[in-house]
Amino acid sequence: MSLEEQLRERLREGLPGHAAQRSAAPELTYGRHRGPRVLGMRPAAVLVLLCQTEGGWLLPMIVRPVTMVQHAGQTCFPGGAQEKGESLEECALREAAEEIAVDRERVSLIGRLTDVHVFASNFVVTPVLAGCSGWPDLTPNPAEVQQVLRVSLDEVRRPESRGHHVIERSGVRFGTPHIETEGQRVWGASCMMLAELITLVDELDCSVMD
Repeated sequence: MSLEEQLRERLREGLPGHAAQRSAAPELTYGRHRGPRVLGMRPAAVLVLLCQTEGGWLLPMIVRPVTMVQHAGQTCFPGGAQEKGESLEECALREAAEEIAVDRERVSLIGRLTDVHVFASNFVVTPVLAGCSGWPDLTPNPAEVQQVLRVSLDEVRRPESRGHHVIERSGVRFGTPHIETEGQRVWGASCMMLAELITLVDELDCSVMD
């Protein structure tokens, strides 16, 4: 079976969830990303797109402009707030189309990963996992995207990609794990999502990664 087929089958058994995310969670979160929703939290979705290329499986991730009010300069998956009347899958596809011009017709949905509560922006974020044949022609929307990254799934699975750094927010210093890729540090909610995907892929038949 292909990687996509194996992932679909694996998701029917349930998700690794907190067990996979825990090692990637920043300090001072105290497990809040998996606790009950706070009143007023809004649903959102991101697209975790696995692209099968001759050079291996790649994931499009983006770097946010430093001028943004929320998540400025952070590396993340394309996505945003859910609009009225749309599913989380539709939300993830729409946002990816708006932010980096992903062609929805080329995308094959696989399933959902575990929700992450992002208290900095008051969102409950659902990662929508999908597949794509080849690397799509992507065009960043400069209002929301500073750079598009070609993240190698093979590289981020290696232990040497893992690290830890210190962040200061509003006078508070705390440590956070990160995964380094394409010269950027992926941390916080995006790192937790990536950690769960890595856990799932590590369980599968390694031959599908060739």
